[in-house]
Formats: sequence, C-alpha cells, structure tokens
Amino acid sequence: MTVRHLIATLAMVLALAACGTDTYESVSKDIDELMAENIALTTENKAEIAALREKAEQLQSDGKSEDALQALEKARAIIKYAKDADLLRKSEG
Repeated sequence: MTVRHLIATLAMVLALAACGTDTYESVSKDIDELMAENIALTTENKAEIAALREKAEQLQSDGKSEDALQALEKARAIIKYAKDADLLRKSEG
C-alpha cells in the first residue's frame, strides 16, 4: 500500500468517525423529537429531564461542551427507556 492510499484511507476513517458522533445540537433535537411523541413519562422523569437540559444549557454556555453533551445523553436515555417500556406495555396488553 502506498503512502497516498494510506493517507486516503485514514482520511475516510476520520470522516466516518466524525459523522457518527453526536453533537449538543443533534442530541437536543433528538430529545425534542422524542418528547413530541407523547411518551408516557412519570412526573419524576419529566423533572429529571428538565433539570438535565437546564444543566446542559448552563454547561454549554460555560464552554464545557463534553459535559453538556453527557447531560443531554442522560436525558435522552431516560426518554428512550420510557419509550421502550411504553412499547412493551402496549405489546403485552
């Protein structure tokens, strides 16, 4: 393999890795879309999601993008778990 092929392969791998990475904006949009689905969330879930989004917004404005993204990912995980549980209840009933 020539150096040119190696560089081209490395560039493609890096480009693909960048495409699969979540961003603050993409996760926030994903949360908005999930919340629009009227998933059965408990009052506690809703409060925790709101707190995590508020925390993420503050972290993002403080320049702590990675921490902000982690907070949003936790919020998204809560919603997805509730969605999966809701789908399971519907399929059993």
